[in-house]
Amino acid sequence: GAIHDRAQREGHEIGNHTQNHNHGSKFTVAEWSQEMGACRQTLLRSGIEPGSIQGFRTPFLEYNAAPFVAAAAHGFRYDSSIEEGLQDDQDGTNFFWPYTLDQGSPGNALTAAAGGKEKVGIHPGLWEIPLHVFMVPEALHPSIIDHVRSTTGDNWSEEHGKITGLDWNVLEWAGRDGPEFYAILRHTLELRLAGNRAPLMIGAHTALYPADLPFRRKALEDFLTHALSHPDV
Repeated sequence: GAIHDRAQREGHEIGNHTQNHNHGSKFTVAEWSQEMGACRQTLLRSGIEPGSIQGFRTPFLEYNAAPFVAAAAHGFRYDSSIEEGLQDDQDGTNFFWPYTLDQGSPGNALTAAAGGKEKVGIHPGLWEIPLHVFMVPEALHPSIIDHVRSTTGDNWSEEHGKITGLDWNVLEWAGRDGPEFYAILRHTLELRLAGNRAPLMIGAHTALYPADLPFRRKALEDFLTHALSHPDV
């Protein structure tokens, strides 16, 4: 509670991420609603102002149509669970800005067509702040391909060089070190600035930055220093 309270006092917005962080791709509307409600009560007990809790994200970016129904019923202004930028014609310079789900989601339509997600449907007035992929410098493609295939058996797209925009995917799944993490973030920013300047979100998890892995924290700090060296960032 003290950490949440400090974050709010320092100007951060506190979002709802469910109470138990379960895999919810098969959850019903009622199950999602219960998780959202329990998390809200926990945040309120921590001193978070009720009206300030306006956004939601599903655990593991796993969703079906149900959490969007539940989110609208709970009065959330936005969701941030849908990945964007995987489209072949999107290259880091032309990612979508936040959009409403009045007509559904293009990123969800892509993954649903591929059989990876359930269609989210139409939810008028509910905003989506998408999690865009990170763009990987071409020089890092071979080592990522080798690592991912040898450790997970997954295929990774050498052609487009895209990774889900979460630190876990870069540091753990792709096995990158601090300088490489920094290079990916910097490359992603450079493409944004050269293109339509869509907001750049970095999904981060506190547990991935322990004291015995200082290069990870340094990568983020160095990137923020670099980003803020641009007068228009």
